[in-house]
Amino acid sequence: MPDRPAMDSLRPEGRATFLMLPLDSARYASVI
Repeated sequence: MPDRPAMDSLRPEGRATFLMLPLDSARYASVI
């Protein structure tokens, strides 16, 4: 599942994307 956004959220770049993309942030929140 390396392609999943959840894995990216663990990386520093994933957090940057999390702040830049509110739509993706919603998915991250649901995963967490």
